[in-house]
Formats: sequence, structure tokens, C-alpha cells
Amino acid sequence: VLCAGTAGINLGGLLTDRLVRRGISDAPLRVGAISALAVSVLVVAMTQAPSAGLALAAAVLLLFAIAFPSGAGMAAVQLVVPNQLRARMTALFVLVSNLTAMLLGPPLVGVCTDYVFRDPAALDLALALVCGIAAALCAATLAWGAGHYRRSSQCLASGLGVGAVAMEGVT
Repeated sequence: VLCAGTAGINLGGLLTDRLVRRGISDAPLRVGAISALAVSVLVVAMTQAPSAGLALAAAVLLLFAIAFPSGAGMAAVQLVVPNQLRARMTALFVLVSNLTAMLLGPPLVGVCTDYVFRDPAALDLALALVCGIAAALCAATLAWGAGHYRRSSQCLASGLGVGAVAMEGVT
């Protein structure tokens, strides 16, 4: 369990770097989307496992998948934000990510347990439902944003700046 997160961060970063070197500029978002899809499957597998051993195996894989895009996410922010704003945008990224997870996740699981399943023992089902849907939405959002991210990184690489993306289609 202790090694899964560390392995996920390192291997996710290696994959992202390899994809970027191959010319895939939206690699950080692709890695995040793939990881989010894996999380949506693994959280259901963990909560619905028929034995403790299988639940533990799924939990280890889940920790790996959750950590996998961590470095790529931070790198993605750094790559498309102007130098003068990188610290602020990174702080905002971390703040929004953590506030979203901490303020929405636990209450939604409780609401599902109490009002959707109407059974305090259905915590596993509520956790699978909330986390599975949240991870699937995350994957869809990252996939949708990949095109925008790709255009922004191409504008930055060509020296036009991110503002050129906003002007795209205006003329």
C-alpha cells in the first residue's frame, strides 16, 4: 500500500514525459483522463469485492491510479500558464482540487447513504456511486479540455501566447 502511491506518481510522470517527447502536447490531460477511468472502475471493484483480500488488492491498484496523474496535473498548469502567474495558478489548482474533494465528497456519500439507499449499511454502495460518477465526470472533463489545452500549448510554443487561443475564431 505504501509503495502504490509513490509508484503511481513516478510512472505517471514517466508516461507523461514520454508522450510529450512523442509530440502529444495534451499528454497530461490524457494521462489524467485514463487514470480517472481506471479510478471509476477500481473504486467499484474495491467496494464490491467479495473478500477482504480482493478489496485490498483493488485498494492498492486504486491508490496507484489516484496518484498516477498527480505530477502530470501540476506540470500541466506550469506548462500553459505565463511565468508571472505560475505560483498563483498552482496554488489555485491545489485549493480548488482539495476544496472540491473535501467539501463535496464526504457529504455526497452521506446523502446517498441516507436518502438514495436509505440504509446506513449501504456505505459501500454510496462510496462506489459517488466516487465512480465523480471519476467518470473527471475523465470526461479532461477529455473535453484536452483540445483546448493542446491549442494553448501550441500557441505558447509558437510564441503567440495563450491569448491567441481566446482570439481564435474572432477574426
